[in-house]
Amino acid sequence: MSKNLLFLLPFCVWMSACSKKSIAEVDNESLSAIDYSTQSRGVMALLSGIHQALIYTPGTGANQTKVAPLPCYTLVKVSGDTLWGKAGHINPTYSISISALTACNPEILDAGRQNQIGDLFITLTDKLQTIGAITIIKGNAAWIKAYGEAYTDERYKFCDSMVLKTTASDANMAKFDLAIVNAKRIQDINGNFSLMNANFKLSSTSAGTNDPFLSFYGAASGTNSAGLSYTVNIGESSPIIKSKTCYYYKSGIAELIPSGFKSRNIDFGNGNCDDDAKMTVNGNTIAFKLK
Repeated sequence: MSKNLLFLLPFCVWMSACSKKSIAEVDNESLSAIDYSTQSRGVMALLSGIHQALIYTPGTGANQTKVAPLPCYTLVKVSGDTLWGKAGHINPTYSISISALTACNPEILDAGRQNQIGDLFITLTDKLQTIGAITIIKGNAAWIKAYGEAYTDERYKFCDSMVLKTTASDANMAKFDLAIVNAKRIQDINGNFSLMNANFKLSSTSAGTNDPFLSFYGAASGTNSAGLSYTVNIGESSPIIKSKTCYYYKSGIAELIPSGFKSRNIDFGNGNCDDDAKMTVNGNTIAFKLK
């Protein structure tokens, strides 16, 4: 055997081992997708309830189709007025109790394990149907565990703010630019939390439909409950759909990139209400369950 062949033999063996290792390793980092899903679903379900409440409440300037008011969607005016355009007008601020809201709306609970408690405050800068009107949502709502002790640490406040800017509105659908600032969610019994910021294009159907839903696309960034950062991009052609009667997302595709990992597409389904999702990365498609 020649000296050259003897030299190459160990190199070939090493290369073969590396090749087998790379084939065997599958990038299955799905925690970011799961945490993003539970994080954003909680926000969207809450926004759906708030939007329905604004439609029901006289004087908010909503022009969407209404049905009979529901007791769980009650906004209480705490300041200002709805004398839009009158001299001395002060923009109205409403409050809504999260404990009352969740009692009637199980779709915003976290699989029965976690809940929110506290009050949210909603300020309108103009009639809701007015193009360019701003709706600012803030509050002291925080997560509680197993319907018991509240997480009082500032880290666990539901979010710093949500701001909606009306871009279109008719009897059937309202559209908004949505900014979510520091949305937080407790993800496990140890108190580990995820964090999300987002800028979405949001569409919300009217309260007069049998199953109001939200549809949104845009960009988000966050940190999963293990401390890994990620970014999300959702295309206009495949927006994510959140139905009021379904706890999970029913459809939509998001490109998600965890820090240090390759891009992966998250497919939230084809319209069924279930926790099934698929992740495609490096040409491999992996099925997993959403929490």
